[in-house]
Formats: sequence, structure tokens, C-alpha cells
Amino acid sequence: MPGEQFRRHGAVLVRDDQECLPLSKVLAEGDLLYLLTPLVPPADPSVSTDPFDPLGRALAKHHRWVRHVPYTPQRGITDDHVAHIGFARVVIFVISGPPAAGQKSQVSFMEAARSAGNQRPQVVLACCSLEDLGIGPAEKTFPTVVEISGYSRGELELAADLLFGSPTPTLAVQREPRRWSVEARKSEDMPTIYDLWCEALPERFRLDRVALQLILREGSGYCQNKVVRDPTTRQVVGFCTTFTTYLYSDKSLLGSVAAVIVKPSHRRQGIGSALLASALGTVKSHGVVRLQLGTTYPRLLYGVPMDMKTEGWFAKRGWRFDGTEPGTGQEACDWLLDMNDWNTKGLSSSGLAFRFLDFVGSQQEYDEAMEFVARESTHQDGMGFYHLYGRLHGTPHMGDIMLGFEGRRLVATAILYTPRSGSPVSEDIPWPGAIGSEVGGVACICITGMVSPGASTKS
Repeated sequence: MPGEQFRRHGAVLVRDDQECLPLSKVLAEGDLLYLLTPLVPPADPSVSTDPFDPLGRALAKHHRWVRHVPYTPQRGITDDHVAHIGFARVVIFVISGPPAAGQKSQVSFMEAARSAGNQRPQVVLACCSLEDLGIGPAEKTFPTVVEISGYSRGELELAADLLFGSPTPTLAVQREPRRWSVEARKSEDMPTIYDLWCEALPERFRLDRVALQLILREGSGYCQNKVVRDPTTRQVVGFCTTFTTYLYSDKSLLGSVAAVIVKPSHRRQGIGSALLASALGTVKSHGVVRLQLGTTYPRLLYGVPMDMKTEGWFAKRGWRFDGTEPGTGQEACDWLLDMNDWNTKGLSSSGLAFRFLDFVGSQQEYDEAMEFVARESTHQDGMGFYHLYGRLHGTPHMGDIMLGFEGRRLVATAILYTPRSGSPVSEDIPWPGAIGSEVGGVACICITGMVSPGASTKS
């Protein structure tokens, strides 16, 4: 039936436009079958051999002339590989998954191998979801594709059986992605969303439920949350949130995709792609002048956490992480300072004086500070500073603004806060409170002449 996949115990024949399967019909006695596999850690940590050795041995049971050669995710296809491909009758190119940080995509290596193979049949064996590789069901660049969910011994052996088996052509039809409905979050979804947050993120990113609920509050289009539900149980299995904030005093807007989270048991089914598409549509509809992966303020996740293997997923969807220019993946961090280690000697002799903005009768001084922030933040790519200063207007927490003077000239501003101060800023920056109620912070630092390297997309 249309939309089905030919599935043999977990191995999926996505397409065979070359009509080269089963391989027994194109491989004669003595023909070389060239197997190209990535040099990656075994799926089972207790195994010390090449994790794709079982695939080579399984293929050899069907055809004796198998040449198994690894390629590295760093170097890809070399001249030696090209030379071997020239002697092959058929090439099987294995992709283990999306690229890790600092690696190139194995899909690009596969394209190089296909080019070197000229008109030779090439079979792509993907040991992951094609959606994770950014290969859609309509992609015709790869005419023969087999998909398995991983590269355990059993999965590799099943793939070999499929490649040399006798699939019924009428069942080897193109699959259609499942269409997921993305809905607005309901108030009663918050407990499930909190559980999903804790399940999907490393422990150090755990937040108090109230703190997370405060930062995800919706209103005036500032924060919008979307969910995907399991069609059977109606439980939330995916969640995304976006923020739209002011960059500058001219009301230009920054759109932030703050989080895209999918329940681990429901990944590789297109839920994340549906959520990301919805999130991008939301912020673009607001007329933003800049789009950012991760948030500045509110500071939920500043980008993709470094030890989570999701960079490749976002990279396949157009986000850059090469760090070659501002906004393309510089590392970012928050500093944790023990005040007992802080040396304040020498500050008075620097010619600078610091004091808090006085809330009582300070409207003129506040206006001067906002004018300074508006001017200086233009040199720092906005970074959400103006918006956060604006949240303090007309509240006692205007007095949380620190001013730095050189003589009578205002040369620096910053906002100080503690989790239990009740400041709107502490609600927007929940991480100090995750450490302790006495852990505060200094945020939104503007200094005359300070030039920022740009908004980062990595945390």
C-alpha cells in the first residue's frame, strides 16, 4: 500500500531506483563488492573490534569477494578510497549517524564516493533515521537506500540479508513521513512538560518546576509554547518554546528558538522537525530582524549544550556551528565566582566610581541609563539588553541597576539580582536559583567601547 515500507525484521528498503537489489543479480563470480564504513566507536562498549566487521562477514556469506575498508569522520574519502572504488562492481556506503561536534557530515563523504564510482551501483546503508541526516523521503540523489535503526550485530546482519534477499518490487515503495499535529500548549500540560524537560536534558540543566513555569509564561506574543501529543494517549511527547524580544530602542525584534525537546522514546519520527518548523513560523510571523537558536534573555538555553549530540540535527536544518563568524557557534558560559576570592583592591585608583541608580526621584537618571544602553548595545549586537532594562521601569528594582562613572560621564551599566529578590530579572535568569537562593548575578553589562563577538549559538 502507498506509504508503506518494505521491512524485514527492522531493515527498511527506502528505495531502489537503480534496481540493483538483490545484489546477487548484479554481482558475478569474482566481482568486487566494496564496503565503506565509518571509523566509529562500537555500539557495545565491551566490543573492541571494528563495529562493522559483522556486516562484512554477513555480506561474505552471500558473496565471497568483499573488500571492507573504513573511512574516518575527519578525513572522509581519500585518494586510496577512490582507487579501490575504481576496481569495484558495487559500492556499499555506510553512514552511522549525524556528525558530532567538529566533524563533517558523512553524507558529504557518501556523495564524494558516489562521484568517484561513476556509474557503478552504490547502496547507502543508513544506521539511523534519514530525517536525522536531513534526507527527506523525496530526495532522489541517493537512488538505493536501506535504513536500520543502529549498527548492532543483529541489525547489520539483517541489512545484509535484505541486500541479497528477494524483496517484492511492489512493496519497495517510497515512504511518506508521518504528519504530526503541533498545538498550542495548555495550562494543564505544564507538569508533563516539566517531566519531559527533566527526562530529555542532562541533570545539570534541571530547574525548579516553578522557575521553569515562570520563564515559560505566555503573554503579548513574548513567549509562545507548542506541543506535539501522542495521537493515542494524548500525552505530550514533544515541546518547543520561542521568545520574541526587543533588540534595540527602535522596537526591532529578536526571535529566539529557545528549546526543541522530544521524548527519547519518540525520537526519529519527525516530531522535532515538525516542532522546529512551527517555531520558525511563529517567530518569523512577528517580523523579526534576527533569528537565533538559543536565548539571550530570558536565559533559558543559550544554544545547543556542548555534550548533547544535537548539533548535527540542527546543522542539517540550516544552522551553522563552524565558529567562523559571529553567531555561528562560539562557545559561551556563565562564570561562577566565590566572592571570597574576589580582589577589589585597585578599583578606586582606576578613576572609576560605581553606585546604584537611586529609585526615588531617579527618572531622569534612568532615562539617561536607557539612552546609554540603547547606544552601547548597538555595538554588542543587541543581545537582549535593552529589553531587560526596560522590564525594570517603574518598579523598585530600577534600583538594581549599577552605574559606572568616569568623573561625571556614565561609562558602564549592569543589572544585579538575587533569586529571592523578586526582581523580574531573576525570573528571566533562573540558573543561579538552581544553585541556591543566595547565589546572585550580574547581567546585561554595557561598557563604553566594548565590542561583542556576536550572539553565540552554543552553550
